[in-house]
Amino acid sequence: GELSFGERGGMADFIQQAGQLWRQGNGGQLAKFAMAHKPSKEPPETENSDMMGLLQMHSRCQWLSGCPGVSEIQEAYSLREKTIHMLLPTGKAGLLTLDAPFLLPLLKRFLLHLRDLALLCDSKDDGQDGGGGYQQKCISFLQRTWGTILNDDDRNFACVAIYTVGWQCAHKMNATVVVSRWKLPEGDYKMSETVTYSFWRGLADFDSNKWLSASKHLSFVFENVPPKYLNHRRMVLWRLLPSRMLASLHTEGHKRSIGSAALFTEHRMPELASLTEAFCSGNVGAFEANLRDYEEIYVKFEVYIQLLKLRFPLYRNLFKRTFHIIKAMRGSAGRVTVSDLTIAAKAAGWDVDEE
Repeated sequence: GELSFGERGGMADFIQQAGQLWRQGNGGQLAKFAMAHKPSKEPPETENSDMMGLLQMHSRCQWLSGCPGVSEIQEAYSLREKTIHMLLPTGKAGLLTLDAPFLLPLLKRFLLHLRDLALLCDSKDDGQDGGGGYQQKCISFLQRTWGTILNDDDRNFACVAIYTVGWQCAHKMNATVVVSRWKLPEGDYKMSETVTYSFWRGLADFDSNKWLSASKHLSFVFENVPPKYLNHRRMVLWRLLPSRMLASLHTEGHKRSIGSAALFTEHRMPELASLTEAFCSGNVGAFEANLRDYEEIYVKFEVYIQLLKLRFPLYRNLFKRTFHIIKAMRGSAGRVTVSDLTIAAKAAGWDVDEE
């Protein structure tokens, strides 16, 4: 009676339906239902740490999230931290336990909402305090939560959820330094969890210029994402193919394994098809033209800087081949003139002159 606002669809109705899903152990539906809840009136405050308290605090957080004021959004952020802490408190058992693992989807939704609220708080900050304060708070909170359960055998089953969402948050905020150090504890994980872990490890290696390792992790992901998930596979390929090209500089027989014409056609990636062909054939002009024509796309998918790194080895290999050709023709290369290099560059499709 205390929780009801008198109309159907109010707090009492939400608590009743959410509580029913909770008691049924239906975590997936509970998470969807909870995040879809939009109170029409301000819910009361609570300090209770049981199921009822969590749902009531969540409802208030949802209401504050929809308010236009900065102070309300900041309070919503604080409440979201509290709801997560109720699931995984420091040094003691919370609502999320081995006996109640069905709450993992709810934890994931809460963590993602925390990220969104941090971004929203900083966007309303108008540059005060240097900006990005709430994003840093969010990353620090995730790090503390990770440390709380990593070595706790009764709760580290939740590490996969925190690892996945932690990476999503950090990548969205462009702050991956902390989470890149995270390593999942050994255990038997589902294939979907292993694929997710490998994707983020591959992404971390890609951003750290560890091309061989990135290629290994992302190849595993690509091989285990079903073909029907075309967009997911494309997302992997945007990192995998540049990784293979860059890794090929350190691996013998590499170029045959970068990608086939059928692969590019199937995944509708003509820009990478022509880029790969130019790279493998050493066509500097076609490579440069591709970078110019598709620069906006490469920047969008955050691979442009990495693709630029292929320029130098292309030029180096071009001039190295020029040296060997001249040596074969003359019996001894001696000095290779600028005019010789210019002819070779033009033959490779590079529009340059001796000047």
